Amino acid sequence: MSAATAADVLRTVPRDDLEELARVAFDSRSLMIVTGAGISTRSGIPDYRSPGRGEYKPLQQAEFVSSRPARQRYWARSTLGYRRMNKANPNLGHDLVAGLERWRSAEGLETALVTQNVDGLHARAGSPSVLELHGTIHRVGCLECGVDVCRAELQQELERLNAGWLSAHGLAPKHGPELAGRTMQRPDGDAELPESAYASFRMPHLCLRPNTSWSAPEDGPSGPIVRAAVKARREWEERHGPADSAPSFADALRPLRRHEPRGRRSCANALMPRVVFHGGALSKAVSAQSLSLAAQADGVLMLGSSLTVFSAYRLVRQASLAGARVAIVNHGATRADALASAVIDADIPATLECVAAMRGQELVLPEQVVRVPSPLDRAGATRE
Repeated sequence: MSAATAADVLRTVPRDDLEELARVAFDSRSLMIVTGAGISTRSGIPDYRSPGRGEYKPLQQAEFVSSRPARQRYWARSTLGYRRMNKANPNLGHDLVAGLERWRSAEGLETALVTQNVDGLHARAGSPSVLELHGTIHRVGCLECGVDVCRAELQQELERLNAGWLSAHGLAPKHGPELAGRTMQRPDGDAELPESAYASFRMPHLCLRPNTSWSAPEDGPSGPIVRAAVKARREWEERHGPADSAPSFADALRPLRRHEPRGRRSCANALMPRVVFHGGALSKAVSAQSLSLAAQADGVLMLGSSLTVFSAYRLVRQASLAGARVAIVNHGATRADALASAVIDADIPATLECVAAMRGQELVLPEQVVRVPSPLDRAGATRE
């Protein structure tokens, strides 16, 4: 089915709703744009609750933190799904949001972009400042020490560690982006796999307290430590099997501690993507910043979310209670429909193009389209 056009929207959506959406988007002194999974569906990333999608059971944060099998299932699915998510590019919806931000900035108007998405596509489309309410899929942290790791570089390590597993299941990395026929992409950046596929997957387990990535520079203070630790893990696995199955694996790291900067210690523990899974709490800093933006807004443009998750709904509610006008574009009903002065059930890019044309504006010019390389592409370029 072909994508809807601005003409389709103009023909099917009440004119009053479109004019109100234009007032919120173009006339608000301080606009807060809130986006959800619906803005990324054109990029090939499925959303959670579109009509006809069926029931989706997201991973619960408490389960991930407390259950090793849950983490093993996640990382097995993520090893496949992340490469496909990395291939997703910003679509016209992201470009139009970035274009609206540029236009408003040139007019001296304030704009804050808050997204529930973890895909990083707004930043790759050139949006200058994005508050990622639920984190980012492109960073990973240790549950014990909090060390921060680049997910794209970890992907290369995961594929090396599980080359046999990928091959055995017909999921060789070279086939990564083309596996849609065999597995189903999930909204969280992972993919559906049969239950039998998880048992032999080898989980990422090693991290270090120095705040570094797997490919730290040789002249950096922690680069040699990372390489020595990875080498120690590989040697351990060759002799004893998967390191994460050996409680005493931390002993293999003890000789490395004398090489660490003073006050830093090695640890071997489970890694978790820097995202807020369902049931998890926002960080205090992100929560405070998002509520501050909502308090300052006199207009809210909500794009592509049912607002079922309270962390996003409360922002719209707070802004509305403070007097902000709210305009919503989403397929299906949302939790905030009663708060909005315009609720439009239509395609997001087509609707934004329509209201821009009503104002005589062209938000996306060819020379303004920005495509920041994906994290996995940047990691590959760095290695080359």
